[in-house]
Amino acid sequence: MHGNAGNKAEGAAYAKTILNAKMDLFCFDFSGCGNSQGDWVTLGYKERDDLEAVLTHLKEGGRTSKVGLWGRSMGGATAIMYSAKRAEN
Repeated sequence: MHGNAGNKAEGAAYAKTILNAKMDLFCFDFSGCGNSQGDWVTLGYKERDDLEAVLTHLKEGGRTSKVGLWGRSMGGATAIMYSAKRAEN
């Protein structure tokens, strides 16, 4: 997941390594970033909801068995906050 003021294109730098490892890569823009709608970011807090929507989309597609989260800056904060929220439930 991308950092503050970034976008999904940040994932391109990792694509070759990930794809060579026989894994899929899914990059997306958080709300308020890149090509997404929205006017502001919350540095991970509300972006947890964006991540939840992406994971739901992947699950409903039926082709995803396991997911690893990786993020830089705001994306890393989002991954940590999302994981902590899931652990509470």
